[in-house]
Amino acid sequence: MKIIEVRDYKEMSQKAAEWIIHQVRINPHSVLGLATGGTMLGTYAALVEDYRNHQTTYRHVHTVNLDEYIGLDGDHPNSYRYYMNHHFFHFIDIPSSQTHIPNGLAEDVEAECQRYEAIKDGLFKEKHLFFGLYQFVLAIELNDLMKAKQLAEELGLSLSEALLWYQQCIEWVVQLQRNSVNSEQR
Repeated sequence: MKIIEVRDYKEMSQKAAEWIIHQVRINPHSVLGLATGGTMLGTYAALVEDYRNHQTTYRHVHTVNLDEYIGLDGDHPNSYRYYMNHHFFHFIDIPSSQTHIPNGLAEDVEAECQRYEAIKDGLFKEKHLFFGLYQFVLAIELNDLMKAKQLAEELGLSLSEALLWYQQCIEWVVQLQRNSVNSEQR
């Protein structure tokens, strides 16, 4: 894991955007794993600005978002689809058919999860690449490097170990949520 220290949110957002832009330019058929939330707003704004100023194309890119709220339509202001459309997708040249987000209105949630897993698996095998923005987001979701350093000190870990521990905690929570949905459907 490579850790990049930055001065502030603006620089962090720009560095993340540069990382994505570089990836898309060297492999126009990239699969981007994208996140939502306030942390990503600066990154998406920088990507949109680059698209406007330098015409970095996303025509062949596929995106994967791993989250959506159950019961929300993609046009609902609180849905992740809405967030991605209004902060990124509608401002670049990516075909909507290449932006993959789970269907929050699926009647059978387990079937939707299986359908979505098949899409992700197909994209990863076909493209032989998953550009893991989530790996980057795990670090920046701690807000800044100082908080990550503080967490490492409190736990007696190196910074890389603290970030790995944080990632494992997130994966554990996701698994708990999946188990909860599965048990509710039985």
